[in-house]
Amino acid sequence: MIPAEEITGIIVAGGDGQRMGGVTKSLLVAAGAPLIAHVRARLAPQVGAVLISANHDITAHGAWGDRVITDHVPGLGPLGGLLSTLDHVSTPYTFCCPADAPLLDTGLVVRLGLALQRASADIALPHDGHQLQQLFLLFPTSLRSSLRRYLADGGRSVHGWTAAPEQRRSLIARSNPMPFSTSTPPPRPAAGRPGVEPDHGDAMKLRLRDSSIRLRLTRPEVQAIGQGQRLEARTELPDGSAFRYALVVAIGGPVTATFAEGCLEVVVPKTEVMQWAESDAVSIESIQPTPAGTCHLLIEKDFACLHPRAEDHGAETFPNPNPTSPRDRP
Repeated sequence: MIPAEEITGIIVAGGDGQRMGGVTKSLLVAAGAPLIAHVRARLAPQVGAVLISANHDITAHGAWGDRVITDHVPGLGPLGGLLSTLDHVSTPYTFCCPADAPLLDTGLVVRLGLALQRASADIALPHDGHQLQQLFLLFPTSLRSSLRRYLADGGRSVHGWTAAPEQRRSLIARSNPMPFSTSTPPPRPAAGRPGVEPDHGDAMKLRLRDSSIRLRLTRPEVQAIGQGQRLEARTELPDGSAFRYALVVAIGGPVTATFAEGCLEVVVPKTEVMQWAESDAVSIESIQPTPAGTCHLLIEKDFACLHPRAEDHGAETFPNPNPTSPRDRP
């Protein structure tokens, strides 16, 4: 995990709002505060410092005491603002995001950092299941020289820079880090984490034992995860809090697990989970190193019990492959 103090967060707010009739998008008010205020509140705990890239309303954008950087060269788009701000970054890593993402995921930077390290990549960015979220990037600050060359050669597209042959990208498949567009009013956040996929039948089962994690999925859940959807379940506790656990599809990397923001996430690579979902294979298994030893990860299909219990009634399980010998199911 990359320590937060080694990351500078850049909020890119430099546009002139042409699609909004000239209104500065980042200063539009939602839930009683400018959009950028919501972004900053969610970003600040994830990074060591915050810088803002903006070309208009400098005083308003600097209301929280952050340094506001204007574009050194106008007309280069968001990447021009990013490069101008990168010249003022002293940390080893930089995360950037747009200023009109008020529901920014509070665990996104950690997950991108893990993806960056797992894949030994140059840039990490999220995929929401439909498309890449191009301006939510985590990368080594040393890539400023690559960005400078790209802009000098006439490049302007964020995708063009991140997909350049010399860059090694790591993509994480997860909930949408920017759940709505500022061309429409923001919806009221639903209970739980914004952007989480809806439930698919019975909640997947979780078993924790020492340093092992096992998830069991019903047929609808296997179908959903095979399509790249995120699965999440929660256990409500008497004090009003909740323990959440999720199964998340990543573009690449190993089967692994993380814990952040009260949510245990098991991450599986897309190719492996698609093959598993469409085959007769029972499980996906991995053993990953930990600081104290190893962690055993197991994702398996939930088979019908030969001696059904009340809790299994109505569950869309898989047919039991061994009808003559009861299976011990916790």
